[in-house]
Amino acid sequence: FDTKEILTSDNLKKVAEKFNFMNEEDMYAAAGYNGVTALQIANRLTEKWRKKRDQEQSASITKAITDLKAFPSTKKR
Repeated sequence: FDTKEILTSDNLKKVAEKFNFMNEEDMYAAAGYNGVTALQIANRLTEKWRKKRDQEQSASITKAITDLKAFPSTKKR
């Protein structure tokens, strides 16, 4: 993931709102006091990009399977 793309003010604000914090500072404070883990924050920050990556991988696999089905069978009977 590109950290410059993920760690934007807008993205941090959206993640803070998903955790029901008033702002990013409250989210940082909660992480400092173990109210929310850094891993939970990281997962929320990268959620959109992970979903996009998974969709691209699924499409790639589907295309590969379709391409394989298009080849004639080489089995001898």
